[in-house]
Amino acid sequence: NDIWCLGVTLFMMITGCPPWSVASASDDRYMNMTNGFLRYMLDCWGVSRLVDDACLNLFESIFKTEADRIGLDEIKSHSW
Repeated sequence: NDIWCLGVTLFMMITGCPPWSVASASDDRYMNMTNGFLRYMLDCWGVSRLVDDACLNLFESIFKTEADRIGLDEIKSHSW
């Protein structure tokens, strides 16, 4: 999905690192990201200062199942 890829690219631009190695249940970072532990993960990596609350909310809205994922119009009007 294009929104998902946009999220990965934006994440890498902001934090300077990829969000996970493989988008799979076998990747702990992927599972943390998609199960609501993004803030914890950013804290562990020492990059939480780069992601404000609005940006965190945007990432959490992007990294969901496709049925629950934020749409392009919602991204354009997002507070971040």
